Amino acid sequence: MSCFIQPCPDPHRLVLDNTRLVSPHLCPELSLHLVTEDCPWWRQSPEDLELQGIDEPFWGFAWAGGQALARHLLDSPGLVRGRRILDFGAGCGIVGLAAARAGAARVQAVDIDPVCEVACRLNAQANGLTIETETRDLVGEQVDVDLLVAGDMTYDAGLTARLVRWFRGLAGRGVCVLLGDPGRGFLEPGGLEEVGCYDAPADNDARGLWLRPTRVYRVRPSR
Repeated sequence: MSCFIQPCPDPHRLVLDNTRLVSPHLCPELSLHLVTEDCPWWRQSPEDLELQGIDEPFWGFAWAGGQALARHLLDSPGLVRGRRILDFGAGCGIVGLAAARAGAARVQAVDIDPVCEVACRLNAQANGLTIETETRDLVGEQVDVDLLVAGDMTYDAGLTARLVRWFRGLAGRGVCVLLGDPGRGFLEPGGLEEVGCYDAPADNDARGLWLRPTRVYRVRPSR
């Protein structure tokens, strides 16, 4: 059963009023609306936000796995040029926007949080890029794309196992699947091929002061 986050009354205003337009540490080519140290939300806990009727703004951060995967695409444009890309669990859209910047023919950014749609569109506008957005739970479905990218989605054991099963099935049908993971400890080594490693900012480090090795993997098909 899908668990969708309830939409806030004015997500457009929510994003603009609570973020700053900045460039992520690993991707200076992009500008994103992110929660930074000078934003009030930076000092508020998830419980504080919940009291205000606001769901935790995962879309307001450029997570390490997303930054590393975005950097990988920017450095290897041949992976995406002229291809159809699905940015799964898009968040702020950093990976999909990197694909668009690198010359993808089509980019779809999908997340279960409806505010992500707004954040992704605002971020695309800020960079003069075009991406498609959708609020939807795609896990287990077939997708008609050339490349699926997932930045920092392996943060929970149960979710990671579910995603990897789906990803390996897609890989067996010809979809290239790339993951970005900063060593959260839930990925099993089997069925993955490391294709890159980057020093990405630790969680909630907007300035890149604390870096952690973050790997990009290609998912191998199920046997």
